[in-house]
Amino acid sequence: MFPDLNLGGILPKTLVIAALAYGSFAYFLSGPFVAERVVRADHLPACAAAVRTLAAQGGAARIGALPPPAAETTRERAAARLRALRNSPFMQGLKELGGDLSTMFGVDDMMDLAMEQEAGDVAAAKQAYQDALGQIRAETATRLAAAGDVCGCAADAAIAETRTEWAIFAGSFSLVRPAALDGFDARLLRLQQAGACAAPEGAAS
Repeated sequence: MFPDLNLGGILPKTLVIAALAYGSFAYFLSGPFVAERVVRADHLPACAAAVRTLAAQGGAARIGALPPPAAETTRERAAARLRALRNSPFMQGLKELGGDLSTMFGVDDMMDLAMEQEAGDVAAAKQAYQDALGQIRAETATRLAAAGDVCGCAADAAIAETRTEWAIFAGSFSLVRPAALDGFDARLLRLQQAGACAAPEGAAS
């Protein structure tokens, strides 16, 4: 006689153990592995391109909002008035009558001083503008260069949120694709825009 193997009690337990083992394998190993491969190939390039576009647009907007150096300051207008006074027909007439009265009245000295001060102010304003412009460009370059890292960080968070779905996808050999994976791009964008993976503010260069 054959021994009583009690298959009715052994088979269900075996199936349960096998299912648990396979599920654990899919959840802890094959799911994350497949997720990383799929996300790297199908989702990260689009994310990085979107981040670069946003960075470039943000930099252009900041540059556009940056006030340029004033074309004409109060001192420059005063110097222009002094220059016009010295060259006016009245002053030219006085010169013909009695010499260079503009020097006597100190007009030349006042104009030279105003022009010297104006030149310093203009140079300082232009330098401040160039410094601000350079900082914006450097920060924009930093964000452009960090687009891949930003999206990689967001992808890690998105994969962690959908770990069960990736396990199902990998465990079914991609035959079953949960709805959460169809919206993975939107999830990735949401996490990226949340700021947890933002590029550093400082200049990279």
